[in-house]
Amino acid sequence: MLTNTSLLLSPSSLAPVAIGSWVNLVLFTLEAVQVLQYFSSRARRHDSGLIALGVSQNFAADIVGTLACCAMAYMHLVINQDKAEAMENQFWALTVVVFTVGVVTSVSQLFMICRYWQMTKHHAVLVLLLVILSGAVTGIFGCGVLMILPEPTQSRLLNVFVLLALIATVICNVLVSVLLFWQRFKRTDARALKPSIPSRVISALIETGTISTAVSIAGTALSFGSVRDKMIWIIFAFIQARVYSCTMLFVLLRRPELVTAGQGSVPEAPYIGSDKQAAASSMFASTASVTLPTLNRYAPNRRPVGIMNDADAFRLTKKPIELPDPAYDSDSSSLSRQLNDELRTIAERRSRRMSRSSAGSMEEQPEARCETPSEYPTSPFMSPSPGPPSPSNYPVSPLILSPRSGSPQAF
Repeated sequence: MLTNTSLLLSPSSLAPVAIGSWVNLVLFTLEAVQVLQYFSSRARRHDSGLIALGVSQNFAADIVGTLACCAMAYMHLVINQDKAEAMENQFWALTVVVFTVGVVTSVSQLFMICRYWQMTKHHAVLVLLLVILSGAVTGIFGCGVLMILPEPTQSRLLNVFVLLALIATVICNVLVSVLLFWQRFKRTDARALKPSIPSRVISALIETGTISTAVSIAGTALSFGSVRDKMIWIIFAFIQARVYSCTMLFVLLRRPELVTAGQGSVPEAPYIGSDKQAAASSMFASTASVTLPTLNRYAPNRRPVGIMNDADAFRLTKKPIELPDPAYDSDSSSLSRQLNDELRTIAERRSRRMSRSSAGSMEEQPEARCETPSEYPTSPFMSPSPGPPSPSNYPVSPLILSPRSGSPQAF
């Protein structure tokens, strides 16, 4: 085992362990609530098994990592306080934390990379990101394995794996965050930003992985130089995996809800991602635009019902949608206003058609009452015959055909 106490903690620098454990417990509680919301949501039934497996795997790894963090805090703050030699020999908790960070990093970052690929279909960028992620995961698991082995086999090789893990993780996080943020920026509706800039910016920072990238950069920066001796990096090591898991769950829970019409289900907006308030005109419509291809599955051999093609589905939008606050502009309210405008246009067209049809029926009504030839309008100098209709009342030609010879003859 490692005997260098500077790699772990000393009795005079135990505050980072206590702070890291407390923040870790807060984030784990948030993750547990998100996991329950995800598995109880309707969107979960339409996700592939790989998504559910990734969420379950992350949650299981976070349970083990949280227990290891609490055990480490208990051993250093309660049992072995002021005992430097005992601290040197109790390195197993940090080893468990390293392995759990490797598991969560591989699942969460792969999910973020697949989101970007689903939006752009750039295979070259996909391969580059996967190579960098492989290097980061290799470095993390390599550190965990070398921490178990005896000291003579570690030394320089451990430093190589540590540098590989830290640098590759930061590069992967930065590239994924920048690419996702750029894709969402291109889909930004500036008019929809004004009423809710803070909430949209925070959502964007979380869904693009910017916050998890910031945590990774901070932990890496504090692992070098003279700042390393203060052990502040241990706080970020404790919470890194939990931040990854919460980010992934936040994206899955922010996706649009599915609307069931007839026997089919259709998503409210073409989005994998993220946002219960997102819609087709969303500023950050990506995840969707940012979801994995298997997130929304339909029944086999059954095409999704089009909202404007099916009569039963169209009845869902027959009444105007009530907006909670006309001054509030969000993705869902923008879509609701568009639907209300379409319904208003349909109603106006229908009323114009009914007006034209009623006017046409009124014009045809006097002619419908003419039942006999004597009632048809004649010259103003003549009056209709009061008697029964006769052939003499009709205008005839001065020449008629003789019934016998068939030749023209004067009448």
